[in-house]
Amino acid sequence: MRRRGSSWYQGRLARVAAACVGVAAATGAMTAVATSPAAAATGCQATYTITSQWSTGFGASVSITNLGSAATSWTASWAFSGNQQVTQLWNGTVSQSGQAVTVANASYNGAVATNSAVSFGFNGSYSGTNAVPSTIKFNGVACTGAVATGSSTPTTGPTSASPSPTPTPTPTSACVASTCVQYNGGANGTFTKSPLVYLVFYGSQWGGSGGTTQSQAVGFFNGLGKGAEKWSTILTQYCTGIAAGSYTCPSGAAHIPYPTGTVYAGTWFDSSKAAPAAPGDDLITEARSAATHFGVTDLSRSIFIVFSPAGTSAGGGYSWHTTTSDGYNVINAAYGEQNTIVLSHEYGETLTDVNAGWTTADHTAEIADLCGPDGNLTLTTGSFPITSLWSNKDSGCVVGD
Repeated sequence: MRRRGSSWYQGRLARVAAACVGVAAATGAMTAVATSPAAAATGCQATYTITSQWSTGFGASVSITNLGSAATSWTASWAFSGNQQVTQLWNGTVSQSGQAVTVANASYNGAVATNSAVSFGFNGSYSGTNAVPSTIKFNGVACTGAVATGSSTPTTGPTSASPSPTPTPTPTSACVASTCVQYNGGANGTFTKSPLVYLVFYGSQWGGSGGTTQSQAVGFFNGLGKGAEKWSTILTQYCTGIAAGSYTCPSGAAHIPYPTGTVYAGTWFDSSKAAPAAPGDDLITEARSAATHFGVTDLSRSIFIVFSPAGTSAGGGYSWHTTTSDGYNVINAAYGEQNTIVLSHEYGETLTDVNAGWTTADHTAEIADLCGPDGNLTLTTGSFPITSLWSNKDSGCVVGD
């Protein structure tokens, strides 16, 4: 996410799948699937995942696969069993009345083709028990994983002995969802060399030790590209230097490479001065100083992650990434957002959107903004909470390819 971010918290992972289907009838604020054929199929499968939880709050993600006819807009709805309240939601618009929650599509993800998925995430508050909703509805239809077909015209004549032709399923090799990311025409839109990540602990307040923050970051980046891990493979479908508006890359284009060596390149504690209370543009200055410290000669493959200490609110208190006009790729790891969920989010977007790279058509979201926390990635160096990444190839958020 460029110069802004969402606050996420680590915790236990609970995954519960709920799927539902029924007649295409609307009740209350729910909307039936809008289709014009006489026989319209309805159905969906939904997964509600508690991605993190702490004493008074939690994070969750919802993924819904449309098993019925294509929809041009959607709502998802459910009822909490307790006092949960949605406090922040991305990839949709939320309304809540008591325990009833309704999420409507955002401007860029309203169309959902048959067998395509849409996902959104949110943070919430609660006290007592944080139970998973028993039923999730998609356009008013309860998701059970089955497909129902209804007809508005009864059959009055003899039926044919020949079976009806089976529709050809939509291919999954090309992106079919409304949220596909597109290339925006930059001459240097993505990384084209194996990346190197430098960790920069900004300020004397660190006291020369980053504790768990440091060990988790080192372990995560040390593990990427090793043991045939598949998360890095997602990024290799994206490329640079192709026509603006493209959704796929030709084989001859310059693709983001799978890491060919160790991604982690080093750690530096800059204790020459205390970090200010609200670091801003000095984060870029810090990255430049780090490049000098490490003797970096190739900025095009280098990423500088600047960690600010406790008591600061760097970049407005949110993590973000940016590439300067002189080629410095910088990630602001704001205090409170220094876990590998956020680091994987910003790292993936740095590689795919250097300069007019891959975003949604309205330029409001990058490949990790469309997704959310999605369990742990097991690497040779340990197990780390991560963010899933949008894959045009798979028409959805994935954790491996």
